[in-house]
Amino acid sequence: MAQAIPAYCMGTFLLHVSLADELQRMLNSSWWGSKKNGGRSVNWLGWNKVCAAKEVGGLGFRDLHNFNLAMLGKKRWKFLSNPDALICKVFKAKHYPNGDFLNAKLGNNPSFVWKSIWSSRVLLEKGIRWKIGDGRKIRVWNEPWLREASNMRIESPPLPDMSDFLVHDLMVPGHKEWDVELLHELFNERDITQITNIPLVGSNHEDVRIWHSSENQVYTVKSGYKMAMDISLNAEIQEQEGWKKLWALKL
Repeated sequence: MAQAIPAYCMGTFLLHVSLADELQRMLNSSWWGSKKNGGRSVNWLGWNKVCAAKEVGGLGFRDLHNFNLAMLGKKRWKFLSNPDALICKVFKAKHYPNGDFLNAKLGNNPSFVWKSIWSSRVLLEKGIRWKIGDGRKIRVWNEPWLREASNMRIESPPLPDMSDFLVHDLMVPGHKEWDVELLHELFNERDITQITNIPLVGSNHEDVRIWHSSENQVYTVKSGYKMAMDISLNAEIQEQEGWKKLWALKL
C-alpha cells in the first residue's frame, strides 16, 4: 500500500530525493520490524538489494526514485509518440520551439512539471533508437540506430564534412541494400557488422523512434523501471540461474 499510494503523483511530478528517502525509510522499518522495547531491529540486507528483482537475489520491492523516473518516462514517451496532442504542442512552443523533444534543454526558470518530465531524459536516451525506414531522418553519427543494446551509436569517428551524413546515404541508390564498399571506407569492423545486420525490407516507410527494450517496441513503465534499476545497480548484482530455480520451487 505504501508503495502504491504515491504512484499517482509520481506520474507527473518528480519527488524530492529527501521525500523519497523518507518514504523508503518508513518502508524499510515496516519490513524489518522493530524490537519490543521500541528499538530498531537489524536490517539484514541493504534496501537497494531488497528492491532488486527476484532473479538477481532481491525481493522485487519498488525503488521509489527509479519507479518515479519510469513513470515520468511514460509521459516523455507520449511527447515523442503523439507530438500533435495539445499538451505536446504547448510544451514545444514554450521549451523547444525550434528543436527536437529529445534534445530539449531544461531552460531558465522551468516549471516543476517540465523539470520533472525532463529529468527522465537519461532513462529514455538509454532505450530509444531509430527504426530505419527510408533513412532520411537519421544522422549517421550521434544518433542511436544500431541494434546493439549496449551501444546503439556508431563508434567510428566521422570524416571531415560528413557529420550531417544521413543513413539514406549509406544505401545503394534505388535498391534496398547497404552500399558495402562505402561502409568499408567509413567504419570499423564492429560498425560494419552492426549495420549489415539491419534488414532494409521496410525502407520505403519513414524512420520512426522505438523503445528498444520492449518486444512491441513501445515504452512501458515496467520496462523503463527495469532499465532504471539496471543503471542504478550498475551490474553490481548479476542475474543467476539459481535464484530462478529457488523461486520456482513448489514450497
